[in-house]
Amino acid sequence: MNAFDIGKQNTKYIHIATYNTLSLRAEESLQEVLYSIKDIKWDIIGLSEVRRNGEAIVEYNQFILYYKGETPGRHGVGLLIKKELKNFIVEINGISERIAILNVKIPSDKEIWSIVQIYSPTEQSTTLKIESFYSSVNTTLKEHAHKNCIVMGDFNAQVGTPRNGEDIVRLWKKNKKWTKTNGNGF
Repeated sequence: MNAFDIGKQNTKYIHIATYNTLSLRAEESLQEVLYSIKDIKWDIIGLSEVRRNGEAIVEYNQFILYYKGETPGRHGVGLLIKKELKNFIVEINGISERIAILNVKIPSDKEIWSIVQIYSPTEQSTTLKIESFYSSVNTTLKEHAHKNCIVMGDFNAQVGTPRNGEDIVRLWKKNKKWTKTNGNGF
């Protein structure tokens, strides 16, 4: 799970994380996720691989669950949002079973923040599916996101040695400037 903080509210942070649930089809699975996050600070958690069919916003005592899934038993994205932030939610928009966007007014900030939760196709998917997905992400950012934006989720990235023909791009901070290099340092 990755967490980072944005916005201050009298020294209180909004804690945002992303989590691959591996499945939230059953209510017991949701309880397992809640148990696994009980000891961390969180206000908003983006969910990947939710695997619930349909689209819904469900209010529980302590939080709001949003999810969207189109393929039964596969994919799906969602959000867990602490109930205290309910009045700050501007919009939740399920673009697809792989992209959802939450536009929220952070209590201590004057501007709206966009939190885009994604669940990328795996490397084994067709090039067409992968390109279509990233095209949808770009369209979502252009049409629905505000200038303060976080894109997070499961990118299904592979870590390891590059294969022949793969280029590596690294960003290095040099003299207070970000410099783009390839694997050879150029």
